[in-house]
Amino acid sequence: MERLTELRIFVAVARLQSFTRAADSLGMSSSCISRAIADLEARSQARLFHRTTRQVSLAETARAFYECCESILAQIEAAELRLKSERQQLSGTLKLVVHPGAAASALPRILAGYRARAPQVDLEIAISDTRTDLVAGAYDIGILPPDLIVNTTVITRLISTSPRILVASTSYLDSHGRPRVAADLCGHTFMHAPDRGRRTERRLVLRKRSQTEECRIRCSLCANDSVLRMCAMASMGIALVSSDLVSDALQSGALERVLPDYTEDGAGVALCLVYPSREFMPASSRAFIDCCIELLRPVSSEQSTAHGISIRPSTGAPARRLLAESITDGSAR
Repeated sequence: MERLTELRIFVAVARLQSFTRAADSLGMSSSCISRAIADLEARSQARLFHRTTRQVSLAETARAFYECCESILAQIEAAELRLKSERQQLSGTLKLVVHPGAAASALPRILAGYRARAPQVDLEIAISDTRTDLVAGAYDIGILPPDLIVNTTVITRLISTSPRILVASTSYLDSHGRPRVAADLCGHTFMHAPDRGRRTERRLVLRKRSQTEECRIRCSLCANDSVLRMCAMASMGIALVSSDLVSDALQSGALERVLPDYTEDGAGVALCLVYPSREFMPASSRAFIDCCIELLRPVSSEQSTAHGISIRPSTGAPARRLLAESITDGSAR
């Protein structure tokens, strides 16, 4: 940085033919200008200017150096202007990392809306249900559950929740029977996500409106939701999964609800919008976040607190408005 400043000072003195005028144009003191030129001459072992009490003129031996410095500074200025312009334009590549639950439900709607408003932006999408570091992976935006977000310095906003429901294939249920109450699950092959290290047995609490029913089930397969979905479709048993992840399979008939009036008691599966920083946010990222806000259902601050996510001081305002405020704050900086 010091050498670049010296080059700016040298070019200013050569153009204005005055140390004083160069100092005024750069907002620096005359002593700083003189010291920078002296350092540059000492390092290059060459005289750059002829000085008299009335005039400063560029030395003939420094003319080629001046033209080179002028070209370098012009290229730097052009590069900075291009960078600023690209940040403000809906162009370039947007790199996303998305949880399978969002990919199966919300992502198609978001991408369709985003493509309509930003057709020039190329998309690079990774589907992940493992812990993800947005910064290390060089992702612009993530749609992830809070427990899969590694970096605590990123901006995190809760955008949706979905209950965990019971599903199985029609073939499995035709062969093994359809449970009518929670207690009937005990006689079935059961599959669910890891639960704090308890892999073979767990206490399952199901809610039907204001009533809850409890049973102890033995888990024959413990895996993430994506694997559970595939195993359920392969008629391997009854799976407890996020409703968002299996919405398409339920609509197509590949899976059907088990105990359709019941959901797992609790806060459900949360999805968060995650991005590295509010500052200097590219227009492509800002437009994608706007699409998420418009298309996904709002989540209250109370729901965010239930998932251990702090989105702003508690006002009861929906996440839609809180997200909009955070984006406005960032874009105004």
